[in-house]
Amino acid sequence: MKDYQVDVYGTFEGTEVLRYTFENEAGHRLVVMTYGATILEYWTPDKNNTFENITIGFDNFEDYIQNAPKWGAAIGPVGGRIAKGQFTLNGQDYQLETNQNGNHLHGGTTGFDGVLFQVDSVDNHGITLYEARPDGTGNYPGNLQTWITYSLDETGDLQIDYKMESDQDTLVNPTNHTYFNLLADDQKTVDSTIFQLNTKGLVTVNDNSIPTGQIDQESDVVKGLQEGLTFAQIFASDHPQLVSAGGLDHPFVLDLDVTEKGSLYEASNGRRLSFETDRPAVVVYTSNGYDDKTFIKGQVPKAHIGVALETQQLPDAINQEGFGDIRLLAGQVFQSTTIYHPSVV
Repeated sequence: MKDYQVDVYGTFEGTEVLRYTFENEAGHRLVVMTYGATILEYWTPDKNNTFENITIGFDNFEDYIQNAPKWGAAIGPVGGRIAKGQFTLNGQDYQLETNQNGNHLHGGTTGFDGVLFQVDSVDNHGITLYEARPDGTGNYPGNLQTWITYSLDETGDLQIDYKMESDQDTLVNPTNHTYFNLLADDQKTVDSTIFQLNTKGLVTVNDNSIPTGQIDQESDVVKGLQEGLTFAQIFASDHPQLVSAGGLDHPFVLDLDVTEKGSLYEASNGRRLSFETDRPAVVVYTSNGYDDKTFIKGQVPKAHIGVALETQQLPDAINQEGFGDIRLLAGQVFQSTTIYHPSVV
């Protein structure tokens, strides 16, 4: 590995935001900033050994502050939606902020994506970022400690590790919101990219993107994803769930019996990005639309310029029977790992 680099990327609430760059001998590169524990860039080669950034993001730090797409950011304490922002824990009812269509999304305005993390440790292979959240932040119970580690190895693998502890029972279901575009061009859609997913089914959602509790295991889209479909084929589907969302914005149950959970492949340049995770599900979001404050190079971005692969427990699990347990009990340690593996085909 080459020596890591650090510089000041901006200022947030009077404190410097640091940007760290890691690079291996082959040329793979990872760039991370302390605000939002955000992945800014991830460089991989194409079939001509040309290295380019395959993530979507902004050109300036200021645009990242409370940005709606949450490009590259850490997401938590609980990723995804909690219906009506309500849950019951140990017989006590909690009301969280409702920041999206009457529901709680991605930890609300106090979520990880808007927090300036501290540097816990750093070396040439990567960085561990740390945040301590006081009890009651966002109305979540417990003093929550979070460590997020981003690492790059000599093969180019990007590994994301979460570690979390609380002094009270609470909820945790963190993920990451990096959007990938294997064309390395934020002016082009992912239409030509082939998406393959080792999935047991698509979790259907209602009009507010809250899981219905039903899992679609038999539709053409689910069967097609198991073999591989271009995003153009996915977007052209008449599946009511995809038509309603304008693309994918859905949880998928992963096949726990295989190591590789899925992949993106761009035939035009040979880039392939596979992923593995110890999480049982992934929410796939294809950047279907934006608010009126999101601009890239002064213009509203096109829909479908990136795809986020948000590995996690199924959303709204605290309110959904059979969706798994996102409770973190006092004194216990939560840990998760997701690895992205770049290659050329």
